[in-house]
Amino acid sequence: MERRKLSEQAFDLIKKMILSRKLKPGERIPEEKISASLGISRTPVREALQKLQQSGLVQIVPRSYASVAELNTDDRKHIGEVRLQLDALVAKKLAETATEEDVLTFRAIEARCVKLAKKNDTAGVFETHSELHLEMARRTGNPYLHEMMKSIDLKVQFLRASGYMSSKEIFENLSSHDAIIDAISRHDVKKAQEMMIRHIKAFYFNSTD
Repeated sequence: MERRKLSEQAFDLIKKMILSRKLKPGERIPEEKISASLGISRTPVREALQKLQQSGLVQIVPRSYASVAELNTDDRKHIGEVRLQLDALVAKKLAETATEEDVLTFRAIEARCVKLAKKNDTAGVFETHSELHLEMARRTGNPYLHEMMKSIDLKVQFLRASGYMSSKEIFENLSSHDAIIDAISRHDVKKAQEMMIRHIKAFYFNSTD
């Protein structure tokens, strides 16, 4: 139990270093420095790296070193294709069934996301942005939809971190959440799907069509 807790600390630290761009794609991960900063042995750090490898954020060369993964040119397109379908379904189901409590929860998460953006906490923004989409999926009541979204979540956060976004672009990306949530609150299925699709396309395909 204690070792798992230590590996979780290492996991969170390394993930934050990657999502905040302190460690960039292809860069070696300083295992010794990380273990020293946390005051732990390298064993839980290596366990954390293995978990991050499973999530697609890290590449490990056996008995040698670990480095931040590098996305290939098709990753953005492929992930975008999957998210487009999943998020459109989430928007449809929420517009049909969302309660006032659901809407208030979405607005609270979005408010935290904007607050982090104002502090230039990019890792926090990406993590909270994903939290919003995952919470939306969870509240559809379809556990399989939520699990599918969750299974690629860290890869999605990594994709956002790897593709540089200016402060202006981050705020523009976040502002589209308001339109999505508004449509959900009005139970406007067509508008909710339309705004969600536009939101996904704007990031993954650089298009608002």
